Amino acid sequence: MNDRAVSEALGFVLVFALVTATIGLVYGTGITSLYDAQHAEKINNVERAFDVLADNLEDLHRTGTPSRATEVKLPGGTLRTGDAVQLEVDAVEIGTPSRNASYSVSFEPIVYEDDGGSTILYSGGSVVRSNEDGAVMLSEPGWVVRSNRSVIPLFNVYGEGGSIGGNGAVLIVAQRSSRSLQEPFFTGAGATARVNVTVTSPRVVVWKRYFEDRGFDPVDGNVDNSNVTYQFETETLYVTKTGVKVTFNR
Repeated sequence: MNDRAVSEALGFVLVFALVTATIGLVYGTGITSLYDAQHAEKINNVERAFDVLADNLEDLHRTGTPSRATEVKLPGGTLRTGDAVQLEVDAVEIGTPSRNASYSVSFEPIVYEDDGGSTILYSGGSVVRSNEDGAVMLSEPGWVVRSNRSVIPLFNVYGEGGSIGGNGAVLIVAQRSSRSLQEPFFTGAGATARVNVTVTSPRVVVWKRYFEDRGFDPVDGNVDNSNVTYQFETETLYVTKTGVKVTFNR
């Protein structure tokens, strides 16, 4: 009888320990998964805010609006302007005699970096997301490239230095400081211009992928050296340049 009681008590202890361990395991993994899902959704919210930011900066160029403010809810991490990116556009009329024109801009990407290594940035009209596995262009710059007429808007975005971090809402205030249509490049009757676009950027691989997706032809450069040149042909080229000052406000 005593042996039976001991056996039942031991069985109860073992079952109780198993149930407790299972609950602990489920609770631990469940809480971790819930945290990961919440954090991923917060990063996605930042991504959506950067899409709105890109539209707002496009308004500064397209409609002449003097300023736009975009709210971003930071889930930790840091918001800042990044190292300068160089973008050069060189057009040469094919044939003899030929004419040429050059346009260039240097701009600072608007960068959000979280504590887990994910980065979202606005760069030259595009929105890019990157992590340790690579980078992808989420939204493309508003370039119009056709055989008869092409338009390339250049954004000279620059900040006043510094960064802002932590949790909570931040306003990215963009003020237009200048806006101009550069001298258009027209070819002669029946002629075509060869246009080279060169980008120098730490994330040049996403620009390389964008150029290839648009059907541009590779000319020079290497992503390892953060510099690539791609080419397309068009009859007429219009280039606009918009200066934008960016500040971050709580």
